Amino acid sequence: LGLRVVRGPDWTYGDEVPEGLFGTVVEIDGQCCSLAPDKSVAVMWDSGIKVYYRAGFGNAYDLHMYDNVQCGESLCPVTCTSCGEQEIAGFRWKCAFCPATDLCTWCYMSDKHDISHMFIRYETQFSIGVRVPPRCDCQGDKRLANGIFNGAFVTRGEDWKAGNQDG
Repeated sequence: LGLRVVRGPDWTYGDEVPEGLFGTVVEIDGQCCSLAPDKSVAVMWDSGIKVYYRAGFGNAYDLHMYDNVQCGESLCPVTCTSCGEQEIAGFRWKCAFCPATDLCTWCYMSDKHDISHMFIRYETQFSIGVRVPPRCDCQGDKRLANGIFNGAFVTRGEDWKAGNQDG
């Protein structure tokens, strides 16, 4: 729960949500709704709608995981060599060619290191890294990210149950 996601490789829902919009996984395998099949997740999109998607159901994956920082994953004592963030929160991106280079997701996605280099993505402090190919051939495929980021104006959602607790 809490993973940030975007539309993925098996997306078949047209413009149900715009390309580049972010969402948050709020339910896995129908934990809150008995109608949801196994190997599915509910996503609360930053636009405010909640929809169920395949996460292995029928061997299809409708979503790409963008980051896991909301899940509280940190990789202490690794520091981002670009922005200096201590204890990288979320994914750690380690350059496969430059052993001293570790990036946070923001710096990796912002091309703060040589995009012709292969990277190794670590999802948690103890996970086995996944090799990620160089991104130099996909610069024309970049998409604008839309969603709730630092400085965004937000309102209470449908699941708010704390009355006027926040004033």
